[in-house]
Amino acid sequence: MNARILIPVCIWAILIAVGNYQIISSTNKKIEQYHNAPPFRIDSVHHAKNLNHLVDSRPETEWERAVFRKGEPDFTIEMKLTHFYDGVSFVPFRIKGIEWRACQGKTLPPFTAKLFLRESINVDKELRLPIDKLEDSFSFDGAGKKIHSQAINIKTKFISQTDYPTGIYIYTLEVTLPNPLSPNDCFAEIKLTE
Repeated sequence: MNARILIPVCIWAILIAVGNYQIISSTNKKIEQYHNAPPFRIDSVHHAKNLNHLVDSRPETEWERAVFRKGEPDFTIEMKLTHFYDGVSFVPFRIKGIEWRACQGKTLPPFTAKLFLRESINVDKELRLPIDKLEDSFSFDGAGKKIHSQAINIKTKFISQTDYPTGIYIYTLEVTLPNPLSPNDCFAEIKLTE
């Protein structure tokens, strides 16, 4: 084979191999990051400080409300998908409750909460707002507790799915706190328990 043809072909082959390696290694890093912090929405109309700390699985981090607005929930967080992929199909998680943890040396504030199932949308196919379905609501009076476990009543019966996102939702929590909060009131973590 002619050197004028062989050299560019070798260069292109090396560039393709290096590019593929780069794609695979960066994808694996992003997958590991997804396990620690899934790319779900965390919203607050109150400009809440460090809202992502509520679902970071690190009890030493804290959440504070920066601004209060009457009549609005303090925050809305998408917790996790109702299903996980087992390599063949999407299998439902068996969620039993929600665990609330206070910050180190502080206590949980009183609150009311609503648990929604937020429709999971394939945004490549459909551009619209998801539909929320109320599953459960509850309140907590505070009472100086550091940990509170709340059983939840999921009315929807989930089955295994093969066609994402059909029948798959996101557990979404909307929380409202009283005003004012005591300086001793603090959330460190909120998590779903199986």
